[in-house]
Amino acid sequence: MSLLTDIRLPAVQLAAVSKGYPSSAGRVPVLREVSLGFPQQVLTAVMGPSGSGKTTLLNCAAGLERPDRGLMQVRVTGSVTRPGGPVWS
Repeated sequence: MSLLTDIRLPAVQLAAVSKGYPSSAGRVPVLREVSLGFPQQVLTAVMGPSGSGKTTLLNCAAGLERPDRGLMQVRVTGSVTRPGGPVWS
């Protein structure tokens, strides 16, 4: 397989994403300008110590939480369906 045929574009791309949470001492930053991509059809592991922002990162990537700053892009190919028919294509 040549290098050009093995390029996998990210299904989810995060660019300079920052996220923090309020606390009694002020805003606590959890993600600071994180940029990464999750390729299609590839298993990705996110590892780190407790409290390092793993869940916040994945929640932002999944669209469950909105980042305070930065850009997120989700690339959809094909069509997505639900029991009643297609959601989008």
